Amino acid sequence: MLSTLLKLGSALVCILSLTSGQQTTVCPPAEILAPCTCSETTIKTLECKNIAGRFNIKQIFDNISPLIDESVVFDKLVVSQTSLIEFPSKGIEHLKFLEIEITSNPNLEYIYKDAFVDTINATKVLKLNSNHLTNVGAEERDIYEFVNQFTHLQTLSLSANALSSVPLNAFDNLVDLTLLSLSQKSLVHIESGALNLPSLVK
Repeated sequence: MLSTLLKLGSALVCILSLTSGQQTTVCPPAEILAPCTCSETTIKTLECKNIAGRFNIKQIFDNISPLIDESVVFDKLVVSQTSLIEFPSKGIEHLKFLEIEITSNPNLEYIYKDAFVDTINATKVLKLNSNHLTNVGAEERDIYEFVNQFTHLQTLSLSANALSSVPLNAFDNLVDLTLLSLSQKSLVHIESGALNLPSLVK
């Protein structure tokens, strides 16, 4: 606990010294973010990728979010090829992303509706393909309730998961959606009218 507080204290000093000088940065210190990484050379990206062991993604982002100015909007979040089984409730707070890419996590079955609580009005692209997301029984609508919060989405990919159905009103809030990918072997039923979206490219 003490070592974590010391790290956070040194990170805050680092951020304050940068903002008081000529240089500016949005990336938090690498030791706070590990095993995830941050880049801002061309676009502002937070990335958790190729992580084989267990890791607490909520704790990592709880640690870094106080260090990032609330006006910052990252271009991209990537969570790919990890051991995650679920994306936790309030997993990432106080951070905004134009694009979220949670892909190729073979054990990822569930994303809590409130996993992202502060970026739903900023995100334009949401890629959730090639995980193992399911929607059986009482959880049939959960993944759709999650994506339906991102009311300014233009691109959504749910392909190559383990979804079995698309219920009515699954995407009703996504009035700006132009590209939708749903292809997967497990899909057995799409409710009539579920894909009647005004902006969707047919």
